[in-house]
This record gives sequence, C-alpha cells and structure tokens, in this order.
Amino acid sequence: MSPFVSNLSLLTKLQLQNNGLHGEIQSSFGDLSELAHLNLSSNKLQGNIPASVQGCSSLKLMDLSNDNLAGVIPQQIGLMKSLTYLALSLNSFMGSVSFLVNLTEMIQLELGYNYFTGKIPPELGALKKLEIMYFHVNYLEGPIPAEISNCTALREISLIDNMLSGEIPTEMS
Repeated sequence: MSPFVSNLSLLTKLQLQNNGLHGEIQSSFGDLSELAHLNLSSNKLQGNIPASVQGCSSLKLMDLSNDNLAGVIPQQIGLMKSLTYLALSLNSFMGSVSFLVNLTEMIQLELGYNYFTGKIPPELGALKKLEIMYFHVNYLEGPIPAEISNCTALREISLIDNMLSGEIPTEMS
C-alpha cells in the first residue's frame, strides 16, 4: 500500500475495503495517532501487521479480514487499549492468541480461518466487555478455560474446527 496515507496525520477513518489493493501494510501507518477506524478488508494485501501499528493509539476498530496477510501478530497490538473491534479472519496468521489478554475494551474478536495455535489463554476471562468471540477453524488446543465464563457480556462464541479437548466448563452452562 502506498505510504501516502501516513502523511494524513489528522485522518480518523480509513475505509478501503473490497478493492483490489495489494502490497504490504507500511510501518508508517503507526504515525496515524488520530486514526480510530481502519478497514482494509477484502483486498489482496500481503505480509504481516507491522509492530508500529501500536502508534495508532486512538484505534477502536481494525478490520484486516479476508486479505493475504500472514505471520505472527505483534505483541504490540495487545497494548492498543482503545481497540474494541478486531477482525483478522480469513488470513494466514499463526502463533499464539496471547496478544489479546490486555485488550480490556474489546467487544468483538474475529480470528477465524487462520493458523493460530496453542491454548486459549485463561486471561481472556478479563475481557468483561467481550460480546463476540470467533476463533473457529484454527489449530487451538487444550481445554476451554473456565475463566471464559467471566466474560459476562459474551453473546456468541465460535470455536468450531479446532483441536480442543476436555469437558465444556460447567461455568459456561
């Protein structure tokens, strides 16, 4: 993606979804400290999410779903305290989902159809505002943590087609 966007320092909303945009997300995106709404979904973007995106300190919504993005999600995303909506579905992201545990303002998480591995962190139970959690079609393993029941605003959970084991926590019934 062209770095021209990083010159727009007062930009609060960038919606470029459903186009034929290609290339990588430039590290200069992190210079957009006023950006609150970023939707680059359904394009042909490649590469990974740059750690510099943490510089978008006002970001509430980030939708990068249905692109060709890959790699491990930078831990810096977990420091983006304003983030309420994160959609990364339909990409080739991998690694742990532990970057999520400090996103206490999160309302909607869409991480389906990727290559995430490891266990669902019990610390996700601290996301009290979480309403929607889509982790379907990944490689998550181990038990469903009982702490998920602490997410009292939760309305939808999708864990379809992972490698989970154990019992459904009684706290969830």
